[in-house]
Amino acid sequence: MHYSWKVGFRYLRPRRRHFLISVLTSIATTGVIFAVAAPQITLSVMNGFETEVRRRVVNTNYHVIVLSQKPFTDHAETMERLRRLPDVVAQSPFVRREAILVLGSGARITQRLHGCIVLGIEPELEAQTTRVMQTIKPDFVGFDTTLFDAVDARHYPGIVIGFELGRDLGASLGDVVTLGALKEVPPEAHGKLKPEQTARDFRVVGFI
Repeated sequence: MHYSWKVGFRYLRPRRRHFLISVLTSIATTGVIFAVAAPQITLSVMNGFETEVRRRVVNTNYHVIVLSQKPFTDHAETMERLRRLPDVVAQSPFVRREAILVLGSGARITQRLHGCIVLGIEPELEAQTTRVMQTIKPDFVGFDTTLFDAVDARHYPGIVIGFELGRDLGASLGDVVTLGALKEVPPEAHGKLKPEQTARDFRVVGFI
């Protein structure tokens, strides 16, 4: 036994056998153990939470986002101007839309609809600005779905969806989902034209 343990047991154990002293010593020792352990456990949990937040939020979001109040038709020119700035290391374009997702080919009223945010990206450029590609499971190899075409003899473009969204839909790798959204209306036509819906089928190639 280590010397420090011998000294501790020597002064914690009463010289004379007395039940009350033994109980009080045990309670005091347990209280000290919990008092020391509680801050350590709290710090460990907070550090783990901070790491998880950084992995899920910081590493999967852009440091700077450039938006436009009007339709972004000159994004290529904007990217070229940004590329010439001295502190810009990498950049990637994206399209963000609100939509609904349905499991299966062709939306039906009897199916459960799930609202979602859709991001259209370029994988090669996206890998330079965020770590979204590295968090996709299974390992992301692209949006090509040729290997899945033999399942139902039809070809669909690939899509990556969230784990929780996939669980709620009951979707698995290779399943077909329908993505629906409203077509964009020019600002000058707001209130004059009735919004039109558009839908397209995709095949699930990964989860994030």
